[in-house]
Amino acid sequence: GECDTDTLDYFDTGHVLFNCQISGRWNGGMPDNKMLMMAGAEASGKSYFMKNIIASAMNKHGYGVIYFDTEGECRREDLLVHGISPEKVLKPLPPEPKKKEEVRQWHTINLKNKLVQLINHIRPGKKVMVVIDSLSNLPGASELEVAIKDDDAEDMGRRNKQLKAMFRVISEPAASKRVPIVIISHVYKTIGLFSSTEIS
Repeated sequence: GECDTDTLDYFDTGHVLFNCQISGRWNGGMPDNKMLMMAGAEASGKSYFMKNIIASAMNKHGYGVIYFDTEGECRREDLLVHGISPEKVLKPLPPEPKKKEEVRQWHTINLKNKLVQLINHIRPGKKVMVVIDSLSNLPGASELEVAIKDDDAEDMGRRNKQLKAMFRVISEPAASKRVPIVIISHVYKTIGLFSSTEIS
């Protein structure tokens, strides 16, 4: 019999070569039980591919979409242009802050907690896709604390550790429940003697 982590469906990216690259099939695309991160420079086509994947999942496979918008860029008219029904896209609000002076905003800790809750509550067989747009604009919890205190303390790598922890706790449950996750991120050039391109 099939394993929980076997791929059963693919979501078309709108581009044959990209389909082949991520699934090995021209008529494939994003697997229905995987996590896909698309990282690139500004205007490199990340949002185009993401919205094609959402439209394919929604219109061809009957998925609903939970969309975490950390940039405030998920607009109704953009969804409609790509054939996405805004009524089938749920945009959760960040939880109320615990302290009055804190801003109501997604960050690494409350997003991780929300994703764990969502995935745990999704019933087997329920078709749900999760979108995070974008990871680059997601601040670390400590970054917000420092900004509120008007401090200049360094993050000291805590954001990266929190992101790694988030992926560790959601990857296997999402795959076993067949919850595909699409993540958008940006890349930037480092400055120095040995410059490189890194994901932010």
